Amino acid sequence: MLISQFMKGTPYLAQPLIGSASTAEELILSWRGVNCMTFVEIILAASQSFNVEQFIHALIATRYSHHHVSFTERRHFLSDWLHGSPVLCRDLSPKFSYAQRVEKTLNLKLSSSNNPDNGHEKTQDRYVPGIPLKKRLITYLPTRPLLDDLQTGGVRKIVKTGDVIGIYSPLAGLDVFHIGLAIWHGRTLLFRNASSLPEHRYVVDTPLDHYLQERRGAIIYRPR
Repeated sequence: MLISQFMKGTPYLAQPLIGSASTAEELILSWRGVNCMTFVEIILAASQSFNVEQFIHALIATRYSHHHVSFTERRHFLSDWLHGSPVLCRDLSPKFSYAQRVEKTLNLKLSSSNNPDNGHEKTQDRYVPGIPLKKRLITYLPTRPLLDDLQTGGVRKIVKTGDVIGIYSPLAGLDVFHIGLAIWHGRTLLFRNASSLPEHRYVVDTPLDHYLQERRGAIIYRPR
């Protein structure tokens, strides 16, 4: 995790990539600004590489399914890392006895310009236009038992430095709303992430138990 340590302080950039349903995808390699997803992508790719050529190949494999630089093949959701080719991670969340499972339709966004109680039907919209809906079974760790587990030390038996932590989203169309890396510092589990919070807006370490306050839970993956 020396590379991620080196990247602490890197500025947060909300939209560091180029590509959309109407704009051709471009392979962006810049380290000068990252969001939470591109920060972790860069670290995973760099950890597999010894030179620039290997890094480019690894970054493509991490960011895009089937090694195809395309907006539709980009892994837009964290749980995409368990699917496609290559599979990037394995899910550690089911190892916890208190893990919960929920079925979601990722990318489904319900919206209405009117109050839902006024008789108008809600219409389907998408978080990422141009990307299909995805039925997924998401396993997550509810905050309260996870915080208890962090306090008693049980998490340390399962989670290692370098594991990927996703902050669970209760919204029906999202699996997580933020991701980062697990970093053990003594007995404290830090959440190393590209923070968009006004007081940061750069890559920072935050104790995971502090970050989880008032959040619904977490998802933990281990890179292959």
